[in-house]
Amino acid sequence: MWLRGTFDAFLADVENLARRLAPFEMPRLRVADDFGFLALLAEFSVPLDELAAACVTELDGHRVPEDAASRAKRAVGRTESQLRNLERWGYPYVLADWRFHMTLSNTGAARALLEPAQRHFAKALAMPRYFESLAIYTEPAAGENFRLVNRLKLGH
Repeated sequence: MWLRGTFDAFLADVENLARRLAPFEMPRLRVADDFGFLALLAEFSVPLDELAAACVTELDGHRVPEDAASRAKRAVGRTESQLRNLERWGYPYVLADWRFHMTLSNTGAARALLEPAQRHFAKALAMPRYFESLAIYTEPAAGENFRLVNRLKLGH
C-alpha cells in the first residue's frame, strides 16, 4: 500500500487506534484447505472482526487508491458486496467479506500438506493466545523482507 500523506501521520493514527483497543483472547485456529492454499483459519470472533474493521475504516484515509485498470482486474469474479468493498475500500475481502487467515503454502499444496500440517500444529493450536498489539511493517522494495517498524500495545 502506498501512503497518502506522511508515514508519521499514518503511524500517529495507528498509535491512536491501538490506544483505544483492548487486548483480547484470540479465537481458536485450525489448519485447513483454503481454496487450494494451506492456511490457519480462525473461528468467528467479535473482537477480531471489530479490530479488522477499525483498521480498514479508520486508516483508509492513508491509502492511495489503485488505478482504474488495477481495480478492474481485481474486480473479475467478485460478488456485489466484494465489488462495493473494492470500490470503497480498495480491496474486496474486508468488513463482512473478511475472515482471519494466515496462508501457509502456495496454491495447490493444501491437499498434500493438510494432514501433516494438522499434526505439526496440533499442540500449538490447542494453546490459548492473546491479541495484545498491532505491528507496523514496511517492505523496503518489492520482494524484499518486511521490516518491523513499531509494535504498539493495545490499550496503552
